[in-house]
Formats: sequence, C-alpha cells, structure tokens
Amino acid sequence: MTVRFSDRVKALGLPLDGIIVIGSGVLGELNIRQADDVDLVVTQSVFESLAGRDGWHYVEKHESPVYINDDLKVEAWLDWAAPDKGGSRVDFDELLPHTVVLHGVRFVTLEYVRAWKQWCGRDKDVSDIALIDAYRESKA
Repeated sequence: MTVRFSDRVKALGLPLDGIIVIGSGVLGELNIRQADDVDLVVTQSVFESLAGRDGWHYVEKHESPVYINDDLKVEAWLDWAAPDKGGSRVDFDELLPHTVVLHGVRFVTLEYVRAWKQWCGRDKDVSDIALIDAYRESKA
C-alpha cells in the first residue's frame, strides 16, 4: 500500500491548522510525481514549538529562518518566496488564500506551485511544469 504524502505530513505531529505544505508536496499528494521532501510554511507558534524538539535544528536559508529535520526530510519555514510578488517573502496568513485542503492537510494550490516553478525556472521546475500541465489537461 502506498503512503499518501498527506499521511507523511500528519505523522509529523504538528498542528494541521498551523501548517501549509509548499513546494512539490501537492504533486506527491495528487500522484503527479513522487515528492521526497516536505516543505512547510508554519505559523509563528508552530515554528517556536520546534525549538529544542528532537531531530529539529535551526538554520537560515535564503536569508530566512527555518527549522530542519534531516531524518524526516522536512523544512519548516516562517515565509516563502511569492511568484506573484517578484519573490518577496509571504507568511502563513498571506499564503492561506492560495491553499486547498486534501485529505485533511492544507497544501498550496497546484496553480500556485506552477506559478512558483515558472518564476524559479530551474530545469527541475520546467519538468514539473510539463507534468502539471499534462495532469491538468487529463482532468479537463
């Protein structure tokens, strides 16, 4: 039996009302492609709760604070680069209008991920855009 991406997120034991799965997580949840790591934007209270929690350590990446759990392949961010704002950072509350709940877990929408990947433009993002477009076309 295949484990849903949302089940991996639930297994983290974080409050589901305080997290948003960003990045490629929605691709994994919709079976567009496997998503290995879990990227989250979290509320301030969830972020603070990770301090001193087993397996989590604090770093700064891309000039933003983040807690990382290497064993679980998870990154918990306070903010994320927004494609519709030229890469300016947006927090949990600003991301909420761009989310959908799938199997009890809040994800950024497929459209948001596509826009973010278009904005980034890396080779892996171009490949993901093609997968997203093919998925959307198959559902039309």
